[in-house]
Amino acid sequence: MSSPNSPSGATRARWIPAHALACWFLALCAIAVACVSDRSRRPPPDAGKPAAFLVLPGAGQAAPTNLATVVVGATTILAPGGSIELLDESGGTIATRAVASPLCDARPTGMCLAVTPGEPLPPGRDITVRARLVAADGGPVGAEGLWFRSADAPDVTAPVVSALSVVTDGACAVVHARSDEPAVLEAWVAEGTRSAEPRLVFDHTVTLPLARAGLLSMAVTDAAGNGARPEPVAVAPSALPLVVTEVLPNPRGAEPAEEWIELQNVGGEARSTLGLALEIDDTRVALPAETLGPGGFALVVSAAFSGAGPDPAPPPDAILLRLPTARIGPGLTNRRTRIALLDPAGRLVSSYGGWLDLSPDSLEGRSARRVGVCDVAASWAPGWPPTPGR
Repeated sequence: MSSPNSPSGATRARWIPAHALACWFLALCAIAVACVSDRSRRPPPDAGKPAAFLVLPGAGQAAPTNLATVVVGATTILAPGGSIELLDESGGTIATRAVASPLCDARPTGMCLAVTPGEPLPPGRDITVRARLVAADGGPVGAEGLWFRSADAPDVTAPVVSALSVVTDGACAVVHARSDEPAVLEAWVAEGTRSAEPRLVFDHTVTLPLARAGLLSMAVTDAAGNGARPEPVAVAPSALPLVVTEVLPNPRGAEPAEEWIELQNVGGEARSTLGLALEIDDTRVALPAETLGPGGFALVVSAAFSGAGPDPAPPPDAILLRLPTARIGPGLTNRRTRIALLDPAGRLVSSYGGWLDLSPDSLEGRSARRVGVCDVAASWAPGWPPTPGR
């Protein structure tokens, strides 16, 4: 006999099918969501295994039917002879041919492949990218699940560029701009080095090493190959070829006594430090007058510096720009200390932006060392052992 609170037989007969229907509905929803989202998610590549990925079109960017280039990047250096095929969702093949691309130029050599479609993309279709790639060591490169969706129409309008600025920063020019659609910014001076971004974006920053003075040209190009060409800008590298090359803010020896900042003359003639200054955070410090020969180094140190102790010592003939104070300016903190070398007119010559955090105990005694030309974060790395005056 059923309890007063249990449903009657007739009620149970109605309730059971309704409950089952709800379960079936939820199961169908889960399957539908999985089917829809499965293609939009890229499973993470196996750790340590080379893999390919789409650079252009970028994730979430619909490709115009007149897409100029398809670019595939890789997490390893590729062997020559790779290929890219495009297939529409009906299985038809879209002809392609290999091309050069500034998007590949902005990446490490041999880790990118670009093709241009030989015909317009079918509108509103899922396009599968079939990449056949082999690593330089002969191993396979995973290239599964690469696809993008074509837009409904071509793009025939060039990007509109705004907020354009060009700043000379020591031996480099830094270009900032914004475009009204995803695009790539490329910059160059005459026949010199060209610098470009590795992907299409709205907000652009390109850093270009300057070998000489000249007119800096720029191009902002969208996925369809439509380009805007802002007016060229006159640029020139710093006339003073002195560079901040290494910093030891966290010595294993006494602090702040054994801290130092290394400068190098990267020019072909001797240079004097007369009239130069270092700006450390907000404190400006005048440098003693010494002469650095071509390729020569000098160390900015405090009055308490000895070069003795557990840290590598400078060579016996090293030029020491010894300050009359017990520390270098306010002292070098282990992270985020900004250091700028200024000429006698107060103009920036070279800088370190405090990009490395050398405060952990595991990094004690390591220096911040310049590994690139331009004054950007990518130009600095931890150095071990430090090489003062070398």
